[in-house]
Amino acid sequence: MTANNASVTGLVASATMTASTSVTSPSFVGALTGNADTATTVANDAITNAKLANMAVNAIKGRITSGTGDPEDLSAANVATILASTGNAVLTSRMGGSASVWSTAGATTYTAGSTKLLVGVTAITFSGGFAGTGSVTFPASYFSAAPHVTASIIDKKIGSVTNATQVIGVDTASVTASGMTINAACSATLTGAIDISWTAYGPA
Repeated sequence: MTANNASVTGLVASATMTASTSVTSPSFVGALTGNADTATTVANDAITNAKLANMAVNAIKGRITSGTGDPEDLSAANVATILASTGNAVLTSRMGGSASVWSTAGATTYTAGSTKLLVGVTAITFSGGFAGTGSVTFPASYFSAAPHVTASIIDKKIGSVTNATQVIGVDTASVTASGMTINAACSATLTGAIDISWTAYGPA
């Protein structure tokens, strides 16, 4: 912009002011497009993340408020609510006897909060007896407290053993945030190994 021989620079690329105060329409450069006589818009892909408002940690952009409107910063709980509303499986509540240790028995309903799921298969070894055992070590710092665990037998027989020596039960023991022990029992003495499938769901 030029006025009385003084120059001003900025977003306005060019404009001229004369002594009679006539002004030519300024045009814009950079992120803004258009001029004073037309609608001014922001160019596509011109706004960087640094130009957006700051966000809280562990938040994502979206919208949970009903209807069309401005984007919002969503918490993990907001996202879980949205996913659940679309039919996706999301754990929102659980029952037990401890607010932090998921493996504690009880009938109290707790809000699940931030959770993690871990699945695996572990070999259980029988050494000529009625019981076999195996151990599982969870990834480091995966759960913040002992998770809830379920286990099932993939194959009830070892090799060509008869039905009389089928594995008849499986349970988990000594479950902690870092791992657990899996026990299995059979109806007769047995030597060999079976595979146990397990699922652990607990606090992140």
